[in-house]
Amino acid sequence: MKNIDVNNSKNVIITKEQNINTETNANNDTTVEVKPKKSKAKVTKAKEPKTKVTKVKKSNAKESKTKEPKVKKSKTKEPKVKKSKANNEIKANNEIKANNETNVETNVHNEIKAKEEENVKKVNKKVVEDMYKKMNNKNNMKTNYKRNSKNDIIIRPFNKELLPYFVSNKKNSETNDNNIQKYQNSFDDIINFSKSITLIEKKSINCIIFHVENSDGMMSAYIVIKFLLENKTADDILFIPARPSSGAGYMDRFKEHEKDIKGRNVIIIDLQYNKENLEYINRFAKNVIIIDDHPVGHKEGDKHFIGNNHSSVAYTWKFFYPNIDVPLYAQIIDNDDRKLQIPHLSKYRNMSSFYNYRIFHNPYLQKFGIRFDKISDFELLDTIIIDEYNNISNIIGHYYDELANNIKDQVARNARFAYFEGHPVFVLNYNDPVLSRMVARQMLTNAKMQGVNIDFVVLWGYEYTNMCYRVQLVEFHGGSPKHNLPYMAKTLGNIGGTRKGGGGASYVGNFYWPRSVEKDIWDLFSKEPRFIKQKF
Repeated sequence: MKNIDVNNSKNVIITKEQNINTETNANNDTTVEVKPKKSKAKVTKAKEPKTKVTKVKKSNAKESKTKEPKVKKSKTKEPKVKKSKANNEIKANNEIKANNETNVETNVHNEIKAKEEENVKKVNKKVVEDMYKKMNNKNNMKTNYKRNSKNDIIIRPFNKELLPYFVSNKKNSETNDNNIQKYQNSFDDIINFSKSITLIEKKSINCIIFHVENSDGMMSAYIVIKFLLENKTADDILFIPARPSSGAGYMDRFKEHEKDIKGRNVIIIDLQYNKENLEYINRFAKNVIIIDDHPVGHKEGDKHFIGNNHSSVAYTWKFFYPNIDVPLYAQIIDNDDRKLQIPHLSKYRNMSSFYNYRIFHNPYLQKFGIRFDKISDFELLDTIIIDEYNNISNIIGHYYDELANNIKDQVARNARFAYFEGHPVFVLNYNDPVLSRMVARQMLTNAKMQGVNIDFVVLWGYEYTNMCYRVQLVEFHGGSPKHNLPYMAKTLGNIGGTRKGGGGASYVGNFYWPRSVEKDIWDLFSKEPRFIKQKF
């Protein structure tokens, strides 16, 4: 290859092998920079045939940007090398330290993460266990509610937890003590009747026919069961939940149980029946005892008691326990059913709402298989007779009562003035199994506040289940009844000729009326009486 004189030559030949512009003296640590002269001369091709020649244009006379940067002359000094080594060591140590710190943080993070994951697993496991536990409890409750605590059905566990906050240490005053004593001494009639029935006859009872969905009737049945269980004679009891029927003919329900009733010792409580029904039962039963509080009922024989002053639950207690005072729960129902206005029971006025809406008119209990047709169902009522739950039951009953009053106020305002068999009344087309009596009393109050003089109020509604009208008559609760509505209802029930008939007690009368060509509900609303000529 030709040598090129860098200083004198005007032509520069750049070959593939000569693409660098510097020469380095290997012996001396110095570098000599070789720059091509700026020249406007044209670039000629190299003579080597295998060498690729690149032309340098006029515009590219200056050094190309792709060329390596200038290398200045420098001398390598020992101290700088040592300093560089020291810096490298420091840098290395810092990196090691940083790596160690990172490793520590990573380890701590991993430990925390591991603990969190472990806790999550524990929580998830507990959630799953609780879920299965609840599912099992729900299934057990549906399939066999006996496995759960009996008290948890009537008084919920949450309510029990609130109990300490509502405990009352309030004692009765001397006046209340006198009222209590007067109340307990007012049962001479049922005590005398109890004496006429032997203990053997009481213990031999093995069939109970009672008024269902009614606090008076159901708690009366509870007392009978309590007595039989205490005397260990409750092995084979037949329960027949029923409703009153004083109309023509006898109930199909009894016909269904004809074989079951045969040869049994029957007690009928809180049910008014006509002569046909009572004779039918006596025909098949071995023995029949009746305790009732409907004075217009048909009396059948010496073993039939009908009281005028108290409800059936109080009479039933005194029949089986003549020497023991009537317990509080029976007093509360007695006071509410008969509107006795007993002063010492005023603080428990809301408990009757608790009984009615939480137990006796509560279809929710049927989801647990509770239909009050077996002993185990009645054993659940043990909860409401325990005094320690009275205060919490009263609190719950307060809110039931508040809701019921709210509804009955809105319903009662729709009543209008009319004449019913010659009597001035307030009338309302309304029928329900729970609030009708409360609505009736509110109608009476509204009439008084409006200055409208009425004898009583009338509520009516058509019942498709019975294919006839149900009519309820209610007068002011207080003092002695003025219009003898039970007898009026019984008379109209007989005239109507339905199988349900009519009757009642004290301030209330109920009867059923047909819907036919001959008779309809509108026939009863007239200024002049059409069916009842005499006044009650």
